[in-house]
Amino acid sequence: MNKEYEKVEKQILDIPKFSKKTSKENLKNIYDSLQLNSPGIIHVAGTNGKGSVCAFITSILTGCGKKVGTFTSPHLVSMTERIKINNNNIDEDSFVEAYEAVSEAVRENMDKGGEYPSFFEMLFLMAMHIFDKEKVEYIVLETGLGGRLDATNMFDEPLVSVITSISLDHMEILGDTIEAITAEKAGIIKTGVPVVFYGENNAVKDVIERRALQQNVKSYCVRKSDIISVKKCKNNIAFSLNNSYYDYGGLEVSFIADYQVINATLAIRTIEVINEIYSAGITVPDIRTGIKNAKWEARMEQVISGVFIDGAHNDDGIDEFVKVVADYECEGKKIIVFSAVQEKEYRKMIRRIATETGITEFVIPTIDNPRALKYTEICDIFSEYVQTEHIYGFDHVKDALKKAFELKEKEDVLFIAGSLYLAGEVKKVLPHINTSIRTEENDD
Repeated sequence: MNKEYEKVEKQILDIPKFSKKTSKENLKNIYDSLQLNSPGIIHVAGTNGKGSVCAFITSILTGCGKKVGTFTSPHLVSMTERIKINNNNIDEDSFVEAYEAVSEAVRENMDKGGEYPSFFEMLFLMAMHIFDKEKVEYIVLETGLGGRLDATNMFDEPLVSVITSISLDHMEILGDTIEAITAEKAGIIKTGVPVVFYGENNAVKDVIERRALQQNVKSYCVRKSDIISVKKCKNNIAFSLNNSYYDYGGLEVSFIADYQVINATLAIRTIEVINEIYSAGITVPDIRTGIKNAKWEARMEQVISGVFIDGAHNDDGIDEFVKVVADYECEGKKIIVFSAVQEKEYRKMIRRIATETGITEFVIPTIDNPRALKYTEICDIFSEYVQTEHIYGFDHVKDALKKAFELKEKEDVLFIAGSLYLAGEVKKVLPHINTSIRTEENDD
């Protein structure tokens, strides 16, 4: 990490101390002063699966020779993860240059009475600056929180809007019913711009289709019934899609979680719309290859043979995590490294993980975050469901991982879940431990 990047990263992390979300007009003034082009925007909102859908879309587009900029959040280890060109994180020098360019536009705006952008707004503006400089053909743009009032929701004519799975999360901001939250997410739907969405929940489907009708746009609903011939393996899932126009046999995602098949299907439908309306020339083999090659960190990601990291931290995410772990067949035992932050429904998460997954060993660290639960509190809750001799508590993630790998034998499976903050810490420390297992993996 170079010193200039360290300095910029610290300045961006300090933004929440003095600046909050600003008005759409303020953001647009800064954007306009940067004189940026915004070609081919694919705008993605939702509660769960946004990042994965962005990854699938990006993988398809880059695989057939398109130049693609992708903006997602949060990051796990480095802020550069949020801004990608053709699936690669931007380098630190580009990050610094973008920060300096946007900061100059911010100063000019403030001289005219404007406000300093929020943390997320700053990173979004930096991403758009980089995409313009790199002359990308497509921009895959993930919303932050919500949709209607999100910083990314400033473009009137994206190519297509995409809404992934919606569930109850961030209710203090977005509303306390599924209909209210869906309405916020559906705020990205623009007049004349088609929308692809996951509509398994009828309440969600009704809200989105009503909004689409109001905006005079065509909507494309993805449901579980679109997916046929699912075959689960230890490291991937093969599937086909029910489609009378295209031969979508032989599809494969390199994940073990069923929800990634849904996310892949949303991406495929999105590419179909882009092909249909904009004649992009993307073929079924392009789609098949892009889906198979897509990677997304901390979403039931296999980082080492038999070791999976998942960032599940809300009701739907935990539902899927519990289902995947319970169904996963292994010859040995199942182990988990688990931690959580205070505002999540951690008691419910712990109960389900302890009683519904078949996990027998529980390793609990305290995350390095001011909102983190202490390992002692988490261990106490786990002890209501499992014997204390199978629960191990630690002050630090690194020590917890060392213990987990001491417990893990070759036939065992280790899951790491409960918080994206935990996933990020694990990503930082994993290269510094467990070298023998990684060598075994590389030798296979």
